[in-house]
Amino acid sequence: MTTYLITGANRGLGWAMVQQLARAGDTVFAGCRSPQNAADLQALAVENSNIYPIQLDVTDESSVMAAAKAVAAEIDKIDVLINNAAIKIDDKELQDISADKIHDTMNVNVVGPLLMAKHFVGLLKQSDSGRLVNISGRLASLLLLEDQKWGSYSYNGSKAAMNVATRMMAHELKPAGICVVAVHPGWMQTDMGGASADLEPSVSAEQVLALIANLTLADTNKFLVYNGTEHPW
Repeated sequence: MTTYLITGANRGLGWAMVQQLARAGDTVFAGCRSPQNAADLQALAVENSNIYPIQLDVTDESSVMAAAKAVAAEIDKIDVLINNAAIKIDDKELQDISADKIHDTMNVNVVGPLLMAKHFVGLLKQSDSGRLVNISGRLASLLLLEDQKWGSYSYNGSKAAMNVATRMMAHELKPAGICVVAVHPGWMQTDMGGASADLEPSVSAEQVLALIANLTLADTNKFLVYNGTEHPW
């Protein structure tokens, strides 16, 4: 069985992945800011001994460090770290921008994945096939920017910054045998994506997890779509 750690595990794509991995029998450390208030996640953990809800605020380094210590007390390795937690603030036009909106978005979408990588890389290195997956999106693509008439300044910018971090981590961690990729999960029917989106989270989750299961070190430093095709940076 594979051991996963997923951030933002109580809703949207993260929650869909946790449910599917529970059924598959894989071990999942399901991180969210207030697991005591995540009733569905707590109920799933009661029914499935392979699911471990953990308190995790990805913007708070002390919280990330405490989570890493708690996970290391339970297991000696993590096979897959999925940086899924993200926020999207509506600042589509210049007049909508504020420093607080940008700072909050960058903290969750960029600082969070970097802190997670920093404090969990030791456990990833103990795996025979460590994989670090940053959930990105087409709104991060600089090449497609001319065609993009949606998204927001803070969200698009934060995901593009996370993609840069992904490529840097891919180079740094390749000698340790860790595959690092960015994944576009599709436009999903979540609080962030909206009801008119193309995909149900469960459909995206199934394909994202299948993609992750087949990743090898040859895939490191790639930006992949949920269906396995490569996405332009």
